[in-house]
Amino acid sequence: MDWTIKFTDIAIVIATFLGPIIAVRIQKHIERSRETNDRRLAIFRTLMTTRLMNLAPEHVQAINAIPLDFYGKGRKLKCIREHWATYMNHLSRKDMSTELWAKTRGELFVNMLYEIAEYLGYNIPKVELERDFYNPVAYETLENEQALIRKGMVQLLNGSSSISMNVLSVPENEEATAALVEIRNILREKHTT
Repeated sequence: MDWTIKFTDIAIVIATFLGPIIAVRIQKHIERSRETNDRRLAIFRTLMTTRLMNLAPEHVQAINAIPLDFYGKGRKLKCIREHWATYMNHLSRKDMSTELWAKTRGELFVNMLYEIAEYLGYNIPKVELERDFYNPVAYETLENEQALIRKGMVQLLNGSSSISMNVLSVPENEEATAALVEIRNILREKHTT
C-alpha cells in the first residue's frame, strides 16, 4: 500500500474545507455591497422626488445620510462628499441676500445630485435635474400659506403681534340686561346715601 501524498490530494482536502468558508465570505460581501447600493439608490430617489421640497423631513434625512452611505475611498465617492460639504457649508451662510442664497443653494444641490446620479450610473443632464420636475402650483401656494400662518402664530405667541378685534354687535339677553340695570341702581343708591 502506497501512502504517498500528492499535491493534488492536499489541494482537494484544503478546497473541501475552505471552499464553503470562502463561499460564505463572498456571499456576505455581495450582500453588504447590495445593501450599500440599495441605500445609495434610496437616497438618490428621495433627493430626486423631494428636490423642490427641501424642508420635507425625508429630504433632510437623505441629505444627512450622504456622508454615511457614500463613504469610501474612491475618487467619485470623495467628490460626492466634497459636493455635500460645500452644500452644507452654504446652507449655514447668512452673509448674502435671500435671492442670491437661494440661487446658489439650487446650483450646489444640482451639482451634488448630478455627481450622485453619475456615480449610480444614471446619465441625467444637469439641465434636467434643474428643470424637469412636476410641482403643482397648489403645493407652492399651500407651503407659502402655511409659512405665513406659522410666522403669524409665532409673532402672536411671543407678543410681537396682536389680534385686532372689531365687535359689530353683542347678543342681547333681557334677563342679564335687567340684572345689570338693577345692580347699577343698587350701587347708585348706596353711593348717594
